[in-house]
Amino acid sequence: MANKYAGEATIRLDRVRTIKLGFNALADFEKEVGQTLMSLIAGKTQSEAQNVLGFNHMRVLLWAALRHEDKNLTVERAGELVESCDGADIGEKLGHVMSRLMEVFDASFGGSKKKQGEATAAEQM
Repeated sequence: MANKYAGEATIRLDRVRTIKLGFNALADFEKEVGQTLMSLIAGKTQSEAQNVLGFNHMRVLLWAALRHEDKNLTVERAGELVESCDGADIGEKLGHVMSRLMEVFDASFGGSKKKQGEATAAEQM
């Protein structure tokens, strides 16, 4: 079971997986991308943050958040996990993945802000 207070959430990709945005995951993201996640999304709402992150950012963030489960996971395989989901529309699946990742980031670090009246990813589900 995922512990949202420890920066975890579950998501169904090829199977139910636990994404975790802890210290190591964020360090892996920084190393791979060359920027901090905070520098990319600080002061933005969830929807604004999702618009700032490109496909490579999203793929690397998912990879970093899943590495605690599988140290041999590659960045490319993380992208394939999104693509191979139960026939779901890739845009919808990426949106769901990013919503879950931003929700975990917010719970862990208070990363992106929520505008008055804007629902969080958890409230939208």
